[in-house]
Amino acid sequence: MFVRHTDLAEGAQLSAAVCIVGAGAAGITLALSLQDAGIPVVMVESGTLELDESIEALDKGQAVGIPYDLDAQRRRGFGGSTNCWSGWCVPMSPEDYVSRDWMAGSGWPIGRADLDRYYPAAARVLDIAGHEFDPRAWMPHLGLPTPPVALDGFECGVWQLSTPARLGEKYRSAFESSARIRCVLGFTATRLTLEKGGERIQSVTCRSLGGKSLTVKASLFVLAMGGIENARLLLLSRDQRPAGLGNENDLVGRNFLEHPAVIEGAELYVWKDGPGHDFFAKAGKGLQPKGYPPVPAPGARLPVSLQGPPRTDPVSVVLGLSLSEATQRRHRLPQFWVVPNEGPFPDPAREREAKEVLSALAMGKERPFSRIGLTFAIEQRPNASSRVRLGSERDPLGEPVAVLDWRIEGQERTALKQILALLGEAAARAGVGRIRLNIDPESERSWVPVGGAHLMGTTPMGANAKTSVADRNGRLHTVRNAYLAGSSLFPTSTYGNPTYTIVALALRLGDHLKAMLARA
Repeated sequence: MFVRHTDLAEGAQLSAAVCIVGAGAAGITLALSLQDAGIPVVMVESGTLELDESIEALDKGQAVGIPYDLDAQRRRGFGGSTNCWSGWCVPMSPEDYVSRDWMAGSGWPIGRADLDRYYPAAARVLDIAGHEFDPRAWMPHLGLPTPPVALDGFECGVWQLSTPARLGEKYRSAFESSARIRCVLGFTATRLTLEKGGERIQSVTCRSLGGKSLTVKASLFVLAMGGIENARLLLLSRDQRPAGLGNENDLVGRNFLEHPAVIEGAELYVWKDGPGHDFFAKAGKGLQPKGYPPVPAPGARLPVSLQGPPRTDPVSVVLGLSLSEATQRRHRLPQFWVVPNEGPFPDPAREREAKEVLSALAMGKERPFSRIGLTFAIEQRPNASSRVRLGSERDPLGEPVAVLDWRIEGQERTALKQILALLGEAAARAGVGRIRLNIDPESERSWVPVGGAHLMGTTPMGANAKTSVADRNGRLHTVRNAYLAGSSLFPTSTYGNPTYTIVALALRLGDHLKAMLARA
């Protein structure tokens, strides 16, 4: 059931077995998973069922590093950022979880096998065709050969496009009819209070813009507010621990990760009669396959409450290229991905330049070609200087705003330049065509990265309490009943859009909490 802030008296108190703060992809998935086990849940959501500009003002913060629009990249309200996401789904590869000696801070405390049993259920939640992302399974349905293009050091990748699923709309009726979930709307969590012993959270204090306060008590608490707000609430909770909860080693808020990207930072001139032309011409267009590959056997059972209505519209896929694992290791590079998109030249001068270059390569012969814009991003290395902290300005509730200091180092710029050179050499060797760079990756004036609204890191999971904030299950190392959910747990950003993995992690956390409460 939904409980609006107007339904509660000032100073109201609620209690449940589990308190979840945040009703986005992770929070909704987790709450419905727990409901199926009969576990009472109180969910606290800052927003409401409709967009409220006065509540959205709570997202305003300061960006002091690479320019970043904090309020435009997030949404408060039931459904969270799934109310505005673009629907791109892809799992992390097995190599993404592994420690790489050239990437400080890499390595997850879990492996791909820990999520493989949850990805099929996550596919159902997010309304995609199933947990199948092997290009070899998709190419016959897209009218492309396998592999669709052969470039040394690169491999094809598949993204499935969700409708995109608006989880607030999809699961609204499940929440309205729930006898186990009380979703309290219009209250923002502002403090976590510890019990006297200091090892467990006793309650979370919440406030509304109308001036009311609410206290929620629970056996277990889960913060599911995203890469900015999870860290912010831990830092705000400093009444009993001056540095904030979980911040004994000054790690909360650090290692903020994004996917530093550039829109059409290069273009590829592809011979129409050469290898790979069909792939590059089709890849970024949201292809609708003729039939679907057989879906692998399901893993974990999808909780009944999460099943929802079946998808009825056609599935779309986007194709791209990423670095092969061998290339990453040989050149000690971070991951990279590029989505090609055929399109016109931006101006006549660029077109004349391309024709002159390709005419010379064709020995003066007329050889038709296509212009393929290349939008790409690189995996950001964990960096303690890239961080979220509390600022001096105040939000409408009087709390310090989040200050985002997003930084990338020269290593990313040098690596991106090297990867683009490898891509250009591979395209030339394969007879595909020629690449033209529209930016100089090593110049801060030429390339100012843009983000993808992929707010990751800030409370990374890990096996070592001195180098991470949470353990392999998302529990704070230093608070026994506090858990984190969502992309703030990511130790590395990998190359994939995060939502698919966020939902899989939430399903896994749901099983863990059910087991914890059953033992208790």
